[in-house]
Amino acid sequence: MPLADFFTSGLPDSKPAPPTTGNAHSKVATPSKAPPPPPPTSEMLVTVSMETPEIILIEDQMDPASNSLLLSMGVEFRMRVTPETQDMSASVNSLQIASAIFNEREKRRAQILNPCDISFYSKTPQGKSPHMDISTSDLILNISPRTIRTVTLITANLSKQEEAENDKEKQKVPADLWNTKKLSERKFWFLKDASAEELPVIDLFPSDITLDEIERGEQGPSEMLIIKVPNIVVKLEGGVGKRTVPLLIAETSFDAQVRDWSSKLEVESNMRLEVAFYNEKLSVWESLVEPVVENGKMKKWDLGLQITKNDELAPEDDEEDEDSKNIVLPPPKMSINVRSNDPMEVTVTKTCLEVLNNLAKAFGDAYRLVAPAEEAGKILSPYVIYNNTGLPVVLKLDNAFEMPPEVKNGKVTLETDQSLPLYGRQKAVLKRQASVIKATQEGDEKKFIFQIEQFGATREVTIKRSERRLYPVNHKTYPGDTWAVVCSIEAPIGQKILHLRSIVQMRNHLPNAVELFSRHGQDVKSCGVIEPGEKFNVPLSDVYTPDGYFLLKPKDSGCEMSQTPFSWRGAENSPKVYLSCKFNDGSDYVICVRSEVINVYFDETEELSAKTYLFHLSPSIVFHNLLNIPVTFLLEGMASEVSLGKGENKPLLHAMPGHSHIEVKIPAYQDLEWHGTQLLSTEFPELSMWTFSALFKGPQKISLILGLHCKENEGCLDMSIYSPYWMVNKTGMTLYYKGSDSDDVIEHSPDHQEVAFFSFKPKTCLGGKKKV
Repeated sequence: MPLADFFTSGLPDSKPAPPTTGNAHSKVATPSKAPPPPPPTSEMLVTVSMETPEIILIEDQMDPASNSLLLSMGVEFRMRVTPETQDMSASVNSLQIASAIFNEREKRRAQILNPCDISFYSKTPQGKSPHMDISTSDLILNISPRTIRTVTLITANLSKQEEAENDKEKQKVPADLWNTKKLSERKFWFLKDASAEELPVIDLFPSDITLDEIERGEQGPSEMLIIKVPNIVVKLEGGVGKRTVPLLIAETSFDAQVRDWSSKLEVESNMRLEVAFYNEKLSVWESLVEPVVENGKMKKWDLGLQITKNDELAPEDDEEDEDSKNIVLPPPKMSINVRSNDPMEVTVTKTCLEVLNNLAKAFGDAYRLVAPAEEAGKILSPYVIYNNTGLPVVLKLDNAFEMPPEVKNGKVTLETDQSLPLYGRQKAVLKRQASVIKATQEGDEKKFIFQIEQFGATREVTIKRSERRLYPVNHKTYPGDTWAVVCSIEAPIGQKILHLRSIVQMRNHLPNAVELFSRHGQDVKSCGVIEPGEKFNVPLSDVYTPDGYFLLKPKDSGCEMSQTPFSWRGAENSPKVYLSCKFNDGSDYVICVRSEVINVYFDETEELSAKTYLFHLSPSIVFHNLLNIPVTFLLEGMASEVSLGKGENKPLLHAMPGHSHIEVKIPAYQDLEWHGTQLLSTEFPELSMWTFSALFKGPQKISLILGLHCKENEGCLDMSIYSPYWMVNKTGMTLYYKGSDSDDVIEHSPDHQEVAFFSFKPKTCLGGKKKV
């Protein structure tokens, strides 16, 4: 049985009260004030205690492996009534909310609301108004997309029954909906006579209270409510799998006083606010709402609120002419004053916008119940170390880590291409009244020592922020190279990933996998295979060769190894080279190799004096069809044409810039076949024109001018064919287009629903004013 149905099925049906009949102009009777109850003559004491009940809400009641929300608390209530006073006190102890998988809730839980206490106290002297006090301990909320998804599913399951009943009620149509009714029988507010109305008179004070007592403040309403919340911390978390980390923290404190809410309401409240977001690249917290500096000390930004309810006074009668400008308006019913003595400084950076955008997407997907990309049960460790050096590495971990089971004598041996997940030791819980944002500013540094036993080199690495550092090791080879290991630290959401690698990397942008070879004199050795879209770390032994040469060979393409090598030593002098790999039929597979020199920190210094090299392997040219009709192209050296649909692109793997020609054909435009030929080159301007021609009525040739956009993208040239203007004829008449720089006329018949391409001549289209 659904939970909502269980609680609501036994309730009686609520029926609306029958309408009362009466004259719309009848006077409103003034309610008589009931005499106050006599004071009690004896004492009464009520005590209620409830010890830590646990309330569980489940996403899917039929699936024990679904997520659930767990709420637990202790409740105590005490009321004491005497002839002189009435005292009430209530407290909620250890109130906490957690999220867990239902059948594993005893093993692992994620805190949503950290344990907190809420207390309430009220004292009401006999014959006087109550004074109440509400206070709490620190309230710390941890909100993640997983929490929002769980709450959304639980709410959806609980509200199914209510929605079904509402749908049934909406379908009911009154039987007399279309019957004619008299206005006199309807009680519309706009038909009432305002002059005949008499407002009720409500006595705010008992009849036995004198005016002198009210003026002295001895009697009358003087209610007071004091609210104090010393610290409220809201953490918006992001992450993958079951591990999340705070990305946005809002820390505030709040206090308020509410007086005389039954008569002349007065509210005074004060809120102090500070907001910070997490910069993953630097692993630091940066302020979004800046704190205020006062007398050399930092404090939260302060915001005050005052609400005052004024007496309802009728406007004074103005005996002067109606056109007089001296109009006296009554005071407002309520005055609200929001103030701050300090300016609110909000710092928004590019990183801040990225964090807010990521959080908005994650929480939006969770609310819309979009399935997460990561596996629900996958647990990611906060630290992972990868060994991509090509040599075994020995790690000695800091005491800040939990020692993995592989540890022997305080050391872990990490073979090549292996990884080691690590967890940090649990820290002490944050003390109350401490600033969470200030605590996060202290940083979380962890250290480990890596050693290459083959060379006896030992280096200490500090894990603090996202960075790359080069550590030299005690080994030299010809021609005087000192071997070095790069420690690259990445900080995606919820993790810090460390790669120990060489100074040379390869990234494959080709559609085929590529095998990398290193040349040692006359010998050639395979370094590994670079999959499409992947990055490959070259082993140390293949980097520090006498000449540093590499060769490439596309996998599963039936072509040979490249004859021309490239070297990381000359990467700064030759940023781009083209390598040709021969097919069996004599055609070429052309690979563009573009080098990128990246400056990194040297050892423990703060200077970017070391260099690493990243080589991008990409096709020389990628051809894009930005027309709304398909085209075909034939590249020099290819045996057959290649079709390219609208909006599609293909890499020209056989194109050697400066030597290859390409012929593009538009087979179905205005019932003609158009041809255009270009010499492929990397020296194309960004914007140019391409002229196509077709045979019209025998030997007569007509031309079509289209645009050509060229842009370099990571060493690859993106070449796009497009039309500057698309003409759509919806007039039902034949249109003729003629540019101001040409005598050619383009006919656009209404029978042709396709778009007509139009362009000016190259000199006019690429600059100056144009008329058509």
